Amino acid sequence: MLDIEGVSGPGDFAPVVDRALLRVVGEGTVPPAARRLDRLSTGVEDGQWIEIEGTVRSATPATRC
Repeated sequence: MLDIEGVSGPGDFAPVVDRALLRVVGEGTVPPAARRLDRLSTGVEDGQWIEIEGTVRSATPATRC
């Protein structure tokens, strides 16, 4: 479990936390992932822990600026 302090920013797609300070405050478990393919393109599940299944045909490593 984390305590996160920062300033909200617009991000590229969804809001982000800028200038974040993270502090570990305990341990916990990850909640079970929901299978929600029917609503994936709506943005309703943004920020939620979900599970999807598929085949990756190609991948390119992302670079950060």
